Order: sequence, then C-alpha cells, then structure tokens
Amino acid sequence: MNKIKLIVFVCFSLIVISFSCGNNDNSSNLDETLSTDAKARKAKFSGNYNREFNDLNDLHIIAAIKNGITPLETRADTVHQMDMLIRLPDELDLYRSYQITHSIPYLVPSAAKLFMDVAQNFRDSLYSKEIPLHKLYLTSVTRTDDDIKRLTKRNINASNNSAHRYGTTFDISWKRFD
Repeated sequence: MNKIKLIVFVCFSLIVISFSCGNNDNSSNLDETLSTDAKARKAKFSGNYNREFNDLNDLHIIAAIKNGITPLETRADTVHQMDMLIRLPDELDLYRSYQITHSIPYLVPSAAKLFMDVAQNFRDSLYSKEIPLHKLYLTSVTRTDDDIKRLTKRNINASNNSAHRYGTTFDISWKRFD
C-alpha cells in the first residue's frame, strides 16, 4: 500500500512539474508589453521650470570662486591658464556645441569631468529606455570679461557677475537635442 501511495505521489508530482515547466509564451508577451511601454513613454518634462530649476547665481558664484580659475579678461588670457583648464573636444558623439559665440570651450578638470559624466549618463539613460539616442546641446562654457560685455548688450538675462568667468560652469539646452 505504501508503494502505491509513493508511486501515485511521484506520478502526480511529475505531472505537476511537467505542466509548470512547459514552454510558456506569457513571458515573451510580458517582454513585448514592457518594451512597448518603454517606447511609448513620453520624455517631456511636466513640472514647473521656475520652481524646479530655481538655482541662484550667488550660490554658483561662491562655488565657482572656490573651485575655479582667476577670471579671464580676454580670450588671449586663456594661454596663461592652460595648466588649469581642459579643452572640451569637438569630436565626441555625446554632445554638440550650439552656437557658442560668447564663450570658449574650456573648463577646469572637475567641471569637464562633470560635463562628460552628464553627457554619458544622458546617453545611457536614453539607451536603457529605448529612446532614440540624442545628443545634448552645450550652449555656453567659460566666458571672458570681453565675452560678457558683448553678451550683456544682446541678452537681458546675462549677468556681469557670471559663474562662467571661473571655468566651472557650463550650460546645456533644456529643449534642444540633436
């Protein structure tokens, strides 16, 4: 009698195992659904830019003075600071320089590393979400005093006391991507 119970138990277990281990296409349907959801997700910011990005120039200036270079009067002065600045390469596929007419593509090493990390993380995020691989637009970098004088004539938002003067600050467009 015990042998019959054992045989019935083993047969029943094998039947249950065979049904549970069978090829189940639900997992591929789940993968397709997740993939479709990732592609359908909108990448548009829906918050309030003024509230979310309310960084203050005074805070930028304090950090820039602490971590940056002595402000440059002219672009020719860049030569005197070359040991403290890194030129951002033009040929990288992570970003584009968008009409940089009022700044020069140099940053202190920590800011250059931060910019490259931001660009790489942006690219990695797009890739992981299966969104087309866009490039960031770099809109301004280090500014000389001459650059700031020219810019303040055209741009009402430009500041004479810009953190860009110290080689620590870069701007990325929040609405343009390539």
